[in-house]
Amino acid sequence: MDSFIKGSSIVAAIPTLLYVGMAQNRNRLQALSLSSNPDVVDYLSIPYETIVVGILISYGVTNIVMNRYKDDEDRVPVSKIILCGASLGLFLSTVGRFGLDLPTKMFKLPPSRAFTVHPIAMVMYVAIMFYVNKILNL
Repeated sequence: MDSFIKGSSIVAAIPTLLYVGMAQNRNRLQALSLSSNPDVVDYLSIPYETIVVGILISYGVTNIVMNRYKDDEDRVPVSKIILCGASLGLFLSTVGRFGLDLPTKMFKLPPSRAFTVHPIAMVMYVAIMFYVNKILNL
């Protein structure tokens, strides 16, 4: 339970929450300035509040999984951090792409290029998991 609480803390998830919050702010401001535009529904249909809760829960679960693989010196091996980070990135990008259509709504990608979020998310979340592992084990 301690691993879940640490992993789902705001400190652990701050990189993800920052870019989601910045996208939310940008999209909401655009929606207000373009109120006569029919695409306003796209801007306002993203459930940012649910995304934040989902991100925190997924970070907590990932931290539990990572901490199960600690070695004798009470550190998580690099290979496990890479595996957990890539898995988390692929999971969140898959949910975001197929469940919420975030690449086209949040990042303004054309539907033909929406697949590019998957490899980028995997690399980004590996880096974030190194940050999370370092911060939570201080």
